Parts: sequence; structure tokens; C-alpha cells
Amino acid sequence: MYSDERINWWISRSNSIEYQRAYDHISKRIQTTNNGVLIDAGSGPGEIIKRVARNKGYKLVIGIDSSIKMLEYARENLARSKIKASIRKNGFNINPNDQGVILFLEDIIDCKLPKGIADTTIVSFPEATSSGKVTEEDKEMIERAKDIGLDLCPENYNLFFGELRVYRNLIGALKKAGQFSHIKYDIYDGKKSDYMFAQNMQAKMQATLFGAKLELVEFVDSLRIWNDTNEVITSSLPNPDLFKFGYRISQFRKKE
Repeated sequence: MYSDERINWWISRSNSIEYQRAYDHISKRIQTTNNGVLIDAGSGPGEIIKRVARNKGYKLVIGIDSSIKMLEYARENLARSKIKASIRKNGFNINPNDQGVILFLEDIIDCKLPKGIADTTIVSFPEATSSGKVTEEDKEMIERAKDIGLDLCPENYNLFFGELRVYRNLIGALKKAGQFSHIKYDIYDGKKSDYMFAQNMQAKMQATLFGAKLELVEFVDSLRIWNDTNEVITSSLPNPDLFKFGYRISQFRKKE
């Protein structure tokens, strides 16, 4: 969970030109449905929810965040766009009659989402790090990841492990043929074609692990967005001019 200082900073940055452009771009990548259900895990200030709640055909839009302060801000932010949202604090519970926008106070890694309830799921900045207890289900997932050759990134294990748990949760929550989108900060040097090849290979293995297929990998240049959480890395690079900084969108389709 983030500190109040970090939450205030994130709320402020979400209103910046570069983030507003990013939210616009990301939202265009989210599919349109007919009375569908969307889950935005780590919904933060509600900017993506604000863009899809009325324009993409969703009957129910669910936001999940571990900060009550952030959820309360998101509710106010949505209200300014005349979108009514309610907050639920006592576990993830929905019923067939729910509609509109509901914001849940939950941890996006440890929250147990029901299987097959959503047409669309999404998780976007910032990344979620897992340092919690490793369950038997987690151990099985890690072994299957090793079996298919997925790089477990030992230097950033908690970050990558958290990412796998989020994938398992959000792809598992999808109906058949549902869409999952993952947006994260990223950086590369060298040829873009080499970078895209490597990311496509990694994403395809992640898709295989959770019963999905890869549909899109896209890198978007934005040094300002990258530097929000990675400025120390940027300043330590020997030749920063050789690098591209920004964010990556990966999209998956659950197999039918």
C-alpha cells in the first residue's frame, strides 16, 4: 500500500498532459462490448474508468485499489464527469443485478476474483510487487513457468512474481474470448525490432501459462512517464541518449 504522500503525488501526476494522453491512448485499445463487465485492477484515480464507463458499452465497471483515499478521490473524479460510483470495503462481492461503477477496497495481488465474470480486465501503472506468502498454487505456477522457459527475473523476482499473480487473477476472471490488457513502464536500447521480438516471445509464454493468446505488444515513447518512477535508473545509464523510455501495452485474449 502506498503512503499518503505517494498517493497525493500520483493523483497530481494523473492530471498531467502526458498521463492524460496515455489514458486516452490506452482506452482506445480497450474493446467495446454490449452490456459487458470490465475490471480495472489498481484503478487509482479512475481515469481509465472515466473513459470507458459510458463509451464502451459496459453494464458494470469495477475498480480495485488498496487505498481508501485513492478510491474516494476516484469517486470524486468520476462525479465531476457525472459518473456515479459506489465504494465497497468488505471483500470482493458482486451480484447479478449490479451495474454502473463499483469501486472495491482490495489488494490487486491477493484479491481472489471469481472465475469467468468479466469480458475485459486491465492493470496499469504502477507495477505491483509481491512479497507475501507463497501458496501451493503459487509454487505450481512457478514450476509451470519454468517448464515453458519463462524468465523469472531473479534480480526483480518479487516484481515479476507479483506480475504473474496478477495475470493469473485477471485472466482467470475473464469469460472465454475475454480481453486482458497490461500496461507497464518500460525501456529499451538498440533496435526496436529486437526489443519487440523479445517482448513478443515473453508475452506469448505468459499467455500460454494462463490459457490465453497474445494479440498486441506496443511500445509508446514517453520519457516523462518513465522518469516518474525510474529517474534513478535513467541518471545511472552510461549513455541515456541510446535508450527509448516510455510504457508498453500488452493485450491478450482468453482462449475459447
